[in-house]
Amino acid sequence: MEEVFELARELGLVETFIVGQINSIKSAKCGALQTGNDQIFDYVIVIDFESTCWDNKDNQSKWQNLAEIIEFPAVLLNVKTGIIEEQFHHYVMPVENPTLSEFCVKLTGIKQEVVNAGIPLGTCLMLFNRWISKISTEKNISFHKPSDKTKTCTFVTWSDWDIAMCLQNETKRKQIRKPDVLSQWIDLRLAYRKFYQRKPQGLKGALAEVGVQFTGREHSGIIDAQNTAKLVSRMIKDGYVLSITSSSEISSPQINLKRCPLGNLKNTSTPLSREPQSLKTRTLRSGLHATNSLRNNNKCRLGNTVEGIYNDEKDSCAAKKVMTSDTPKNVTKLASATNVCTPKRQSINKPVSCKRTPPLCRCGRRAACKVANSPGPNQGRSFFTCPNQRRSLGMLSKGCNFFMWC
Repeated sequence: MEEVFELARELGLVETFIVGQINSIKSAKCGALQTGNDQIFDYVIVIDFESTCWDNKDNQSKWQNLAEIIEFPAVLLNVKTGIIEEQFHHYVMPVENPTLSEFCVKLTGIKQEVVNAGIPLGTCLMLFNRWISKISTEKNISFHKPSDKTKTCTFVTWSDWDIAMCLQNETKRKQIRKPDVLSQWIDLRLAYRKFYQRKPQGLKGALAEVGVQFTGREHSGIIDAQNTAKLVSRMIKDGYVLSITSSSEISSPQINLKRCPLGNLKNTSTPLSREPQSLKTRTLRSGLHATNSLRNNNKCRLGNTVEGIYNDEKDSCAAKKVMTSDTPKNVTKLASATNVCTPKRQSINKPVSCKRTPPLCRCGRRAACKVANSPGPNQGRSFFTCPNQRRSLGMLSKGCNFFMWC
């Protein structure tokens, strides 16, 4: 063994560390940061969601991308004192998958009766915004941007999954606006890996590596948030300076035209706002009025132009000239002129004719050919899908999930 050690030393594979110097440097950093002069933020709010989940062996594992929040905890940590001063905690009722799996109950400890008595996600976010406003007023807090007049606060999560994936995907599916303050946060797992130069073995393992004991039940949202706050306090004592690591854009929810009862809607901050009357509707109504007048009076002439039919001087189509005469044939010319500038409304995900013979889906039936209507690079592109598929609350059911581009 000594020969191997000597050979490794000759090859330069052995490194020597002086423990006294490392401890002195570490203590110097801790002493400098305990004053709080190097920290940008005075408070952090730690968030740790718990969501619906299934075992990998379970048949419902295909719904992993449709996870719903069932526990919404948040704790306010004072960076200088390391004390949790405020807490926000609510259980959320799932809607898309209302029945919790056995795996989810065992993992999180949340029973079915608890989520049945929970509140909807939209209500929970409204209460969360009120709580944010309350602590902002009481403690004179502003978020993300340092200020001399107010104390600065930001959010902390263990990985980006909580805000960037779980909350973002669910609010987009359910057409709920995400709180504006959740636009920036600190990914503590990433910060831990960069600061200590090692990969953490989960939240419990990360606490054990820095000498802090995990207290409470693991995978409980409020317990995990409290223990994450302990890790933040410990990292600050070891010399970590809080800094933003992740961000996301706040956008208004996308309205699903297929599900919306009001038809064609604008994508604005007001979800249910009707569009103004389209040019096509005004044109067709004016055209029908002019057609009826020609039928009643065979000798009626409309003049050299029909600019009054379109009632829109900005549109280039409104200045188109149509000549009329006493014959009823001009009625056809007038009707065709009114439809020249108005494109036909495209169908939304309705079966269309395809030159290619549709293949057989996994159900054994001939697949249906449809057109992608969602905005993106594949908008207007045809695809084959199972004819038995039905969509309800964002979920597919009664089908084999067959899909293939034409």
